[in-house]
Amino acid sequence: MRTIHILLVLLSATASATEMTGELRQWHTVTLTVDGPTSSEDATPNPFTDYRMTVWFIHPETTRRYEVPGFFAVDGNAAETSATGGNRWRARFSPPMTGRWTYKAELRQGGEVVPLENPIGEFTIAESDKTGDDFRHHGHLRYVGERYLQFAGSKRYFLKAGTDSPETLLGYHDFDGTWRDLKKHPVPAPHNPIDLPSLDEGLHRYPDHVKDWRASDPTWQDDKGKGLIGGLNYLSNVGVNSVYFLTMNVNGDGRNVWPWTGPWNHDRFDVSKLAQWEIVFEHMQRLGIQMHVVLQETENDHMLDGGELGPTRELYLREMVARFAHHPAIVWNLGEENLQTPEQQQAMADYLRGLDPYDHPIVIHNDHYSPTNIQETFDPHLGKSTLDGTALQDFHWNDVHYHTKRYVDASHAAGKPWVVCADEMGGAQFGLRPDAEDPEHFDPRSKGLWGNLMGGGAGVEWYFGWQNNSPQSDLSAETWRPREGMFRQTKHAVDFFQKYLPFEQMRAADHLALAYADYCFAKPGEVYCIYLFSGGNTRLKLAEHRGPFSVHWFDPKNGGELQTGTVKTVWGPGQVDVGEPPSRSMAAPAVDHSAHSSNSQATKDWVCLVRKTEPVFGEADARIVVEAEHFESQSLEEERRWYEHKKSGSLPDLEGSGNATTWTRGILSAATTASNKRLLRLLPDTRRTHDDKLIPGENFSNEPGKLAVLSYRVHFKQAGRYYVWVRAFSTGTEDNGLHVGLDGQWPQHGQRMQWCEGKNQ
Repeated sequence: MRTIHILLVLLSATASATEMTGELRQWHTVTLTVDGPTSSEDATPNPFTDYRMTVWFIHPETTRRYEVPGFFAVDGNAAETSATGGNRWRARFSPPMTGRWTYKAELRQGGEVVPLENPIGEFTIAESDKTGDDFRHHGHLRYVGERYLQFAGSKRYFLKAGTDSPETLLGYHDFDGTWRDLKKHPVPAPHNPIDLPSLDEGLHRYPDHVKDWRASDPTWQDDKGKGLIGGLNYLSNVGVNSVYFLTMNVNGDGRNVWPWTGPWNHDRFDVSKLAQWEIVFEHMQRLGIQMHVVLQETENDHMLDGGELGPTRELYLREMVARFAHHPAIVWNLGEENLQTPEQQQAMADYLRGLDPYDHPIVIHNDHYSPTNIQETFDPHLGKSTLDGTALQDFHWNDVHYHTKRYVDASHAAGKPWVVCADEMGGAQFGLRPDAEDPEHFDPRSKGLWGNLMGGGAGVEWYFGWQNNSPQSDLSAETWRPREGMFRQTKHAVDFFQKYLPFEQMRAADHLALAYADYCFAKPGEVYCIYLFSGGNTRLKLAEHRGPFSVHWFDPKNGGELQTGTVKTVWGPGQVDVGEPPSRSMAAPAVDHSAHSSNSQATKDWVCLVRKTEPVFGEADARIVVEAEHFESQSLEEERRWYEHKKSGSLPDLEGSGNATTWTRGILSAATTASNKRLLRLLPDTRRTHDDKLIPGENFSNEPGKLAVLSYRVHFKQAGRYYVWVRAFSTGTEDNGLHVGLDGQWPQHGQRMQWCEGKNQ
């Protein structure tokens, strides 16, 4: 019986089969598995270099064709079995369209085609049934020629609220073949291994997050993976939507992540380890967490083919694409602090672009953090077709806004707008400090997070530093909880942008807000977002855009709904005062200042939101009040025109405007007592007394609707009879009348209304 049982298992493992598995829905993972030559990770011929699998997926209705690289999958269940050999070959596909699809699989050894059973077939894809943050609901996250990535399905633009640490996310105890290589290998070997006393055997276990794992969540090999899966659950719950991680750090800082069977076996891949990575990546996509895949770091970016695009680098990239590119939301990062030449970077990006059937975005991380280093990394690629954006490293909080704006503007001018993210800020020693050390997070919030977003950037990822070598630093971090405060503040900012701003249509416009060192982000004439470091108020330039704008305030530290300050509405054009924000004590709980705070103004920053709105005039007891200067339009102004004036204003340089001394004295009196301290004056004023010449059509019109007409938009909430009252300042005996009409009609009782009895009041 024992012999028969073993025989049955072997027959089952090697039985010929072609399988299509997964949910047959748009944006989901569809996996084609075929039987092919039996091989193993250490076999000759080498299954990774001597064979090449390709599957073509074709959508007949549109003739769209996707060439998907395949890979050696040993027994097809390596995540559970840790198998190193088998005869299963596989390709993963994420169908971007519904309907009927056909496929053709091909396996080659050298130039010869290896026969496969049932290599041709078809299947039908239905619409996705997923909702919420699940990326299978939103579709592939793509570069669309704009400053923000966009989901192909939902058309939603993406703003990143991520974590940059630990970069050794995948240096995880529960993955097969994962250990820390402490030997100092030959070149490149820039430094001795970094001591990580808080990590057992130099590997992560994430024990604090096991309690965040849920019964419906995946594991492998009974209960492995709970710490990392639980940690991702936690990150999603506090608003993190992107995680940065290395897929290879041989000879680098962490020295515990690689896709191969060993750190120096660059043509032999650890299939079971990569299958376990896939379980984690699949869970990330379901949670709505983008994969920021960093393909190498500065210490090893010349390890493969000396930095050139050679056969070893091509094999590495092909395996990464074949096994993981089917996920909807991936950004490929060419390298952390990359030191390859621009030509080497471009060659690598071009090869990756040609290999990835979904054209996932490609970015690069700059070498170190000085302005010179930043420019040397990014500037050679401006306007090039392959690179889609930046992973900006800037250790100085004050510079984030400047560098973001610089590359938003420079890339636009070069003909290809970049997605500019700030992905490593705050310095190598501390980066983002834990909440206990910096409960306010004023500099990270105001200069890092809002500095990037208000500069037209696409979001941030938080870096924990490493030189302090604490248990909460980048390489040693076992829990994300110590920085929950900043994660939540980041979510507040992203939610605000998504809910209230057409941010993809807005640009940095700091010159429009007049407070010191504040930020302004605007779609002129429509919406203005102002970040005020110290609260207070500011004046906003509304240029020539006439009409009312609502004013609301947002608390960037504590989030919540929009609030109302001392001014509810401002009117353009010109410079307007947005008023004061609401009291912080009414908007947020008290803050404990006993711990370290990076800025004494930490509780005072506010965001002011100014949006164009329809005129809504105050109405009480059927009385509608309209400010004279809040007219919607002016017409028939060739001979006479209404000019707005305020107390501190100047007299228009116009013939007939009157004696400057008399006018100044009069306007001081008028503007002081006028509602809103503003008034309108009709000029030229050439008939102020009865003795001045009467010229119909120039300084007088006995008929309504013929000369200098102002139009106001008014909404009557109640039916009935209304009376019109006008508050005016008469400067002479003949400045005493006007016509009033409604909807282009001028009733008899609204014509030639002489109201002004008192003069100069």
